[in-house]
Amino acid sequence: IYLTAFDRPLDGVTAMGFHLGFLWLAFVAMSKRLHDIGLSAWWVGKAMAAVVLSTVALAIILMMFLPVKSFEPGGIGYLVTVLGNMFPIVAMTLWAHFKRGMLEDNKYGPVPGRSGFSFPATLTHTSPLPASDH
Repeated sequence: IYLTAFDRPLDGVTAMGFHLGFLWLAFVAMSKRLHDIGLSAWWVGKAMAAVVLSTVALAIILMMFLPVKSFEPGGIGYLVTVLGNMFPIVAMTLWAHFKRGMLEDNKYGPVPGRSGFSFPATLTHTSPLPASDH
């Protein structure tokens, strides 16, 4: 990877900083989405643990039945491992994307995006905005 704006390669500590920053942004976005559907952000960790466990289980099972040579890129073991590991991640991503959010405030906060900034139902009368803007 090359950092064009500064005309230098992006590696080492700089790359790690970018990766951590984007990982944090992804976690925050997913946490907000989970809160929108009434779930705790702890589900991010649970999903990560499930993916790691399913990856290990799939690898162990496939290694018991397929020769080692089939796990080289282009082999059937490689293809099954990659697709088998990606399926749960893609399925969870699609579920989170298409799951309908709650239509009312929940314990994690107000319904997002009512009209600009959202206020919990209990705070609308104390909102700095005029009542017509809610």
